[in-house]
Amino acid sequence: MYNCNAAILNNVSRILDENGVAFHICEKSNGGYPGSGKRGPCYALQINSMSGCAKLLNLIIPHLVGKIEQAKLLARFLDSRIKRISGVKRVSMAPYNPEELELLAKVTDLNGNIRGCSETIREAINHVKQPY
Repeated sequence: MYNCNAAILNNVSRILDENGVAFHICEKSNGGYPGSGKRGPCYALQINSMSGCAKLLNLIIPHLVGKIEQAKLLARFLDSRIKRISGVKRVSMAPYNPEELELLAKVTDLNGNIRGCSETIREAINHVKQPY
C-alpha cells in the first residue's frame, strides 16, 4: 500500500498491530504519481508473508463490495499455500498445484485480465496436468 497521508498509515498500522499482522513501512523520496504535482514524502506499507496477507484478507473481506469474489479466491489460494508449505524448508519445494493455479486464473479473469497474465497461468495449469 502506498500513501502520502501519515494519519491513514498510522490508522492502518494500528489495525494491523492489533490483529497480529507483521508489516513494515519504508519511505519513498517523492510522493504521488507522475504528473500529480505531489512532491512530499510518500510511504509504502508492505506485508511480506502469506500468513500476514491471509490475516489481512480475513479482516477486510466482510467490508468488501466490489472485489469480494477476488478476495475470497485469494484467501482460498493463500490457505492452500500456507498448508502446503508448512514443514518444507523452501517455498520452491512446494510448486503450485492445479487448484492453486486455477484460483489464480479465476482472480485474473475477474480482474479483467488487464495485465495479460492469465495465459501464463493457463499454460502453467496445462503443464502441471500433463503427465511426465
